[in-house]
Amino acid sequence: MECHGAETQEAKIRLDTLEFPSNEHVTAHVWKRVVDTVERGEMPPDYQDQPEDSEKQAWVEQVVHVIAQANPQPIALRRLNRLEYENTVHDLLGIDVPLADLLPEDGKVQGFDKGTDGLSFSSVLIEQYLEAANVAFDAAIRRYAPLPAEIRRTDLMSVSENIDSVRKKKGGVIEIDNSFVKFTPGWPPARLDPVNPIEDGVYRCRIAVWPHNPGDRTLAVAIYEGALFRGDTREFIGNFDVTGTSKEPRIIEFTCKFAEGDTIYVLPRIWPEHVTWRDKHEQRPGVGIVWA
Repeated sequence: MECHGAETQEAKIRLDTLEFPSNEHVTAHVWKRVVDTVERGEMPPDYQDQPEDSEKQAWVEQVVHVIAQANPQPIALRRLNRLEYENTVHDLLGIDVPLADLLPEDGKVQGFDKGTDGLSFSSVLIEQYLEAANVAFDAAIRRYAPLPAEIRRTDLMSVSENIDSVRKKKGGVIEIDNSFVKFTPGWPPARLDPVNPIEDGVYRCRIAVWPHNPGDRTLAVAIYEGALFRGDTREFIGNFDVTGTSKEPRIIEFTCKFAEGDTIYVLPRIWPEHVTWRDKHEQRPGVGIVWA
């Protein structure tokens, strides 16, 4: 090596004894200068025999590969994003109380919310995570013994609010075969107060429904759970076809988590929609709700 050997060291670089980077040899910055010089065509000098471009590229790639292997990138540590935090705490404590909504939305990097750069820390963020942890511990530790399991049932036409709705013809609701018949998802609701939960918990629910004057239409019900007078708190349970008769109604069964005082919403769905002023030649279709 004329320029970088034992006798001459251009730019104070000696290649015949230059070690690759390691814990004992901090030489990555030197090799970077060497690779940059070769790629710019400054080495070997013009007056010496020049390698083919393919040979030069192969040499550069080999050096870069060896240096990369000798200096693995450290694994970046990151915090859990809010959904990972919720799932982890649920698994650890055996709870299912929502936690992600208590935390601020995570930052995203290239559309993903699991990148280290997007998951920063701040004092405010830590306080919110601690508040979410308090909610989780409150859900995991009961402060009183649960009530014994019991079965409660109500016939809808034994509920005073439903009787009053039929008597005053609120929303067009009627009574047929001791069933509360609704024609629209609007007011008034089918009241199920006697079976509303009296403490937080998971409940198995059954509702008896049947189609009234379905004609050629498909009748179904959309079932929600939530606070009685706050529609924005409803959680969707599912859509269920309405079949059977008033004597042999369909029994819809599902399991759901309820908060104390929540109720079940039973909303008729009719396809295609029956328009009263347009479809006068047809009897109005509705959904009869017998008991819950």
